[in-house]
Amino acid sequence: MLRKTAIPFLIGLFLILIICGKKSQFTQNQQIIYSLLPAKNEVAGMQLKEDPRFYQAGNLWELINGAAEGYLVYGFQEMITSVFINESSQKEIVVEIYQMKDNVNGFGIYSSERYPDYTFIDIGTQGYGGNMVFNFWKDKYYVKLLGFDGTLEETNIMKDIAKIIDSKIQAEKKMPEFVGRFPRTGLIQNSEKYISKDFLGHAFLKNSFIADYNIADTEVKFFFVDCADLQQAQTS
Repeated sequence: MLRKTAIPFLIGLFLILIICGKKSQFTQNQQIIYSLLPAKNEVAGMQLKEDPRFYQAGNLWELINGAAEGYLVYGFQEMITSVFINESSQKEIVVEIYQMKDNVNGFGIYSSERYPDYTFIDIGTQGYGGNMVFNFWKDKYYVKLLGFDGTLEETNIMKDIAKIIDSKIQAEKKMPEFVGRFPRTGLIQNSEKYISKDFLGHAFLKNSFIADYNIADTEVKFFFVDCADLQQAQTS
């Protein structure tokens, strides 16, 4: 009797050791990012299809060749990409979590891929969804979810995954301070962007902020540059 009960115990212990062994291969920062993913069945029926992969600044181009530079200029630190699958329906959802330098740079990369006419959702500090995509930003994390069939069932699964990740990012939902500095009159909502470097093609223009306006049926752009001091502002 003791032998029969010991076998399941040993199997369970072996599986725990395998899981812990995989996590021990992660760096401390990778463990933090990995912990943001939903656990098995935390979203009903969904689990990781395979081990997630991590990318850093040196090899991000392997995942998003041609677009990596757009992330690096916003202080990209590290990211995780994973595929979740429903065992019964075989539906797959791709989840990517990008860790940027800070909240402002998180907003910067998010806003660079956002347009005012998107359908916005109350997930993270701000997010948008539609056409098999759910993207949101919160603090230094930019989260992207991709589906494949566009059904209502898939949309609801993506929303549930996004909400869980949002809840696991322990940070305040806070817009960068500069967003509140734009005049409200004529502002096209959700057009604000942060440009970290090379604003207007000039290497000396950094930490710049721009938004679109509609003034008397004419679209114009309003921008300002955050300079270190008055002298830098006068010489820019």
